[in-house]
Amino acid sequence: MPAIDPITLVIVHASELVREGFRRVAERGGLVQVVLDLAHGEGLGALWPKDGVQVVVLHFDKSVQVVLELVAWVRHRHPGTGVLVLGEFTPMLAERFRLANAHALLHPNTPCPELLKAVDIASRGGVYGNSLMLGVLQVKKLAPRTVLAEQRSHAVLTAREMRVALELCDPSAPTAQQVCVKLGIAEGTVCSHRANIYKKLQVNNQTGLVHLARELGWI
Repeated sequence: MPAIDPITLVIVHASELVREGFRRVAERGGLVQVVLDLAHGEGLGALWPKDGVQVVVLHFDKSVQVVLELVAWVRHRHPGTGVLVLGEFTPMLAERFRLANAHALLHPNTPCPELLKAVDIASRGGVYGNSLMLGVLQVKKLAPRTVLAEQRSHAVLTAREMRVALELCDPSAPTAQQVCVKLGIAEGTVCSHRANIYKKLQVNNQTGLVHLARELGWI
């Protein structure tokens, strides 16, 4: 029976203990080979293995935007590489990573066998998410205001509405005209999407949208 080449893996996680523990478990049995592990992703481009990588595992705690940018970079520069993200997701945050084309979204406490299953699926271009992540969202004890925010976050935005909403939450507080130029769509279309977003998320204006987005961990 021919030998099976191991899945090449990069781990980006702030905890050296977690990185070392995952390396030991992942490489047991020879199905995975960790070719690089980093505490932070800033140097990932310079250190990217010349022979390529099949899967990158990224963890976020408070550095959501940094990890989102890493996901976008990997998917753009290395489209054949699967991206698995570990973190505590709100529904809106999960949607942001989905729009960034991450292959797998998992809770940090995911058992190693399931994590390795996700690595295998991501290495083949598949998409994976687990029930533990959803379960944590459902049982998390939240302050009253945050409970309301979570209820609002279940509103279903279309992909285009989500993109417009993210642009409206930019710190520069862009106008509809500025958003339409950036996205390459008509200003009237942006205004229509904005009205739908406000209605679905039960906010009255752009300031309310930004406050809600912050509460959800969206920005």
